[in-house]
Amino acid sequence: MKYFIFIFFFVLQLVGFSQQKKYSLPVISSTKSNVVYRGIPNPISIALPGFFSKDIVVNVNVGKLEKEESENDYTYFFEDTIQENQVTFSVFIKQKNRRIKLVGSWDFRLKEIPKPIICLGSNCTNGFLLYENLQKASALFANFQLNQTSCGLDFRIKEFKVKHIKTNGDSMVFECTNQILNKEIKESFKNAEDGDTILIYDIIILGPSRIEKSDHELLFVLKKI
Repeated sequence: MKYFIFIFFFVLQLVGFSQQKKYSLPVISSTKSNVVYRGIPNPISIALPGFFSKDIVVNVNVGKLEKEESENDYTYFFEDTIQENQVTFSVFIKQKNRRIKLVGSWDFRLKEIPKPIICLGSNCTNGFLLYENLQKASALFANFQLNQTSCGLDFRIKEFKVKHIKTNGDSMVFECTNQILNKEIKESFKNAEDGDTILIYDIIILGPSRIEKSDHELLFVLKKI
């Protein structure tokens, strides 16, 4: 399945046409800090004031760029196996003599899709967990760390397991097939006692490029006030 996760907006501006038709260097800006991600389609919009898309040629030195049906839209894609850490977008204008003239070139960083952290409700850190906070949790989430930006990337929990270990050593295992806590898990949490352990593991994440098992687990020790 093809996921259009985020959009780069290129604003290419030609400034100061002289009488000799000389081009000044255009200006480019991006809402995503000039970053494209490996292994997923990167929707891109390219606009050059005063020109139609049919008069513009855009080349990349690595990966693949495809023109979409709408006027200014493209899709850029490169495989996980590509080792380069940047891609150069070069924009040309078609001229009457059938030649093309370079308007400018810009480097964009190639980055891995950031890995999200797993949170039970708003609880993302292993350790003691207050009983009232356990009861407030309604779902398992794949979130980004504070020093990361989601960049419009979508991660969802596909399935996971919960092991509820009582203080007497008895344990119960539950399986959930989406990110919302099912009735059995909620009932187990409701009946939890001080000192019980909650382990959330075997977490399967549906990401923008693939389904994968997370190496993240959550371990809480319940604390009642």
